[in-house]
Amino acid sequence: MNLFEQKKQRLKKWKERKINLLCIFSQMQKCEIQYDQQ
Repeated sequence: MNLFEQKKQRLKKWKERKINLLCIFSQMQKCEIQYDQQ
């Protein structure tokens, strides 16, 4: 795995964490929709 791949994965994890935070602050339905769209 090269550096670029690592960065990409880190960004992906960060995005997921961000979505999780949004979920906490919004209804669960919105959450599920966001996960489905990705």
